[in-house]
Amino acid sequence: MTRPNLAIIFTGGTISMTHAAHDGSAVPTLGPDDICSAVPQLHEFDLDVIEFSRLPGPHVTLETMLALHLEIQAAIKRGARGVVVTHGTDTLEETAFVLDILHQGPEPIVLVGAMRTKDELSWDGPVNLYAGCLVAACEDLRGQGVVVVMNNTINAAAEVTKSYTEALDTFVSPEMGPLGIVDMHQVVFYRPRLRRFHLPMPSHTNARVEVLYTTPGSDDVLVRAAAAAGAQGLVIIGLGRGNLPPAMAEAVIDVARSGLPVVLTTRCWGGRVAPVYGYAGAGSTLRDAGVILSPWFTPGKIKMLLMLALGLGYDREKLGRLFSV
Repeated sequence: MTRPNLAIIFTGGTISMTHAAHDGSAVPTLGPDDICSAVPQLHEFDLDVIEFSRLPGPHVTLETMLALHLEIQAAIKRGARGVVVTHGTDTLEETAFVLDILHQGPEPIVLVGAMRTKDELSWDGPVNLYAGCLVAACEDLRGQGVVVVMNNTINAAAEVTKSYTEALDTFVSPEMGPLGIVDMHQVVFYRPRLRRFHLPMPSHTNARVEVLYTTPGSDDVLVRAAAAAGAQGLVIIGLGRGNLPPAMAEAVIDVARSGLPVVLTTRCWGGRVAPVYGYAGAGSTLRDAGVILSPWFTPGKIKMLLMLALGLGYDREKLGRLFSV
């Protein structure tokens, strides 16, 4: 029986960490050999193993994601029929989303991580890595883009989010549910992914996009400060269906009318923003002023998408169409 040809790209994260002796804090110390040696089942695959980095999740930037995309494409050109990427869980969903937008081939791309370090009880890195390889080798996943595999659950990149700070089942798709599971070394799919779109590599990645969170009584200060500091785009995490306190809304409307792209989402865990209400600061008044109402992406994904689009030179009209998917 021919072994599936896969690439594993190691980027860091908790899966590569142990606890430092001097203070007990978790730091990245493990290389590919250290991690792979804990998963003897990897002999089932013909592997191209690459160490890309040993970054903790919060150190990952859009530039890192684009470089990782190029590394993945190079592995595919060398013959990989699927690629597994180990990654820090704090920014795993954003990296998966960006890779999904950029990757246009049929090869499955699978992101995995760990919630526990190697020296904790029940280190989950090995089982997640093996499950990720099973999914990357699954013919049914070809053409389905990028997925996240954690805790034997398969979630689409655009739909998944980290829901809990340390639980093993932290990665969920609140609106749609998982694509499938890994059960007894078998990959079982429940449904196809709902939607997918592509963008080319941007010409630059230095677009400055700020994300602002709304609470009761939020005013205009941070909105105007972000615009004055040179922001090229704003993501506003609004209330409910996409509504803002009046003082904050006034500043958002001024900024949007000045031509600065502003994308509005919600702080709610599920549901879409919509122009339902008509009072001062409500979604309909913001939309009428040129604010872009987002789909169901999380704020971090919206920021990445807006940065990519600005790097491609999208104007506000094209941005509106992009965010209407």
